[in-house]
Amino acid sequence: MRMTGPTAVLAAALFWAVQAAAADLRLRIEGVQSTDGVLMIGVYDSEPGFDRALELYDRPDGFIKDRDRLAGAALKAAARGRNVTFNDLPPGRYAVIVFHDANSDGRLDRNFLGVPVEGYGFSNTARGFLGPPDFEDALVEVTDPATEVVVRLGY
Repeated sequence: MRMTGPTAVLAAALFWAVQAAAADLRLRIEGVQSTDGVLMIGVYDSEPGFDRALELYDRPDGFIKDRDRLAGAALKAAARGRNVTFNDLPPGRYAVIVFHDANSDGRLDRNFLGVPVEGYGFSNTARGFLGPPDFEDALVEVTDPATEVVVRLGY
């Protein structure tokens, strides 16, 4: 079937709109210190969701109960680091949280002072002062067709 005139223009516009509506977020996780446990990853598109994740991650099954993340994954830890891609995200701004659940208990373990004792990191290499970074500091722009972000874990 051959399209002409307005039909061809509309079909082309729809094709490009669909193409522009999807972007990939490619994460490269570095600094993993052991092959024990799993890497827990959360992608957030809102400040309340990001803040809620920071409250849940040290609770039993906190990662599993995190309903505010846009996307998430759990990957076997690898000392060389890991790569993961989240496909077909709407282009926009996202913050990423990664932690190394070395003992596979489903949470980010902390010491008696509340300081994490397992590795963790944020997109944009964001760091907070005496606590986690702000959502705005961790935001990265994900654009069509793909954006690569490095998250380096600190222990």
